[in-house]
Amino acid sequence: MLWTATALTSARLFALTTISESPLAGQSGLYERTVGLEMNHWFRRWLLATATFVHVHDVYPGSIRVDNRYIASTALTYM
Repeated sequence: MLWTATALTSARLFALTTISESPLAGQSGLYERTVGLEMNHWFRRWLLATATFVHVHDVYPGSIRVDNRYIASTALTYM
């Protein structure tokens, strides 16, 4: 979902679910749910600031193990 607050500022909310093989011994699969927010702001025509916040929730079916990962990043792009 994309929301444009002003002509210079926008926010994007995204969600993704993937099913893959587990990297752990004894576990057959992995459900990975990702939710994130990315915000962009143009200071000038040639200068873009980006901030991203992501939460990843890993579930291993048949196991009590659940992993939560949090990722935050910022970037300043000069074009």
